[in-house]
Amino acid sequence: LDPKGIQIVGARILGLLDLDFVSVHHPLAMSRCGLADPFTLRYARLPALSLAGSVCSEIRADGSDCRESIFLRGATVKGKVWLIGATVGGDLDCAFATLENISGDALTADRLDCKGSVFLRGTTLKGTVQFSGASIGGSVDFTGSTIEGAVRFEGAKVGNAFDCTGATLENATGDALNADGLYCK
Repeated sequence: LDPKGIQIVGARILGLLDLDFVSVHHPLAMSRCGLADPFTLRYARLPALSLAGSVCSEIRADGSDCRESIFLRGATVKGKVWLIGATVGGDLDCAFATLENISGDALTADRLDCKGSVFLRGTTLKGTVQFSGASIGGSVDFTGSTIEGAVRFEGAKVGNAFDCTGATLENATGDALNADGLYCK
């Protein structure tokens, strides 16, 4: 394999892409791809994952272990992104992405263990965003994002700044931001 890992550009993937419980020894990059059906990585182990600029129906990565970063930069996900109990050794970068699940959670990352930062700057999120009980070693950056749904960081720990400068948070059914018990250094 190329030292950069597995790189797929511009592919259209039909049917479930199931990498549940798989150990991938090289970074996986799927740039500007179209995934018509769910992409599952539950309890998978991999060095790095990039879906930059891709269009996906749903991403399920609960309990996954990514030694470096996860990049959803510029991606469009028209379904839920699941990262419950996942471990990310670097950053979770969703900057300038569109995550849309109007009927529920757009991004669920409860109990996420992210050693780096969480970048949601310039992101459009339609649905609830959950990071309850998450541990984030760096910053959380929501600058300039638009969120239509609740943002929940109850009991989360953030090692640096929590920045919502210029963000628009709207929730028609209750609090737009719930950060009860949030700890920031």
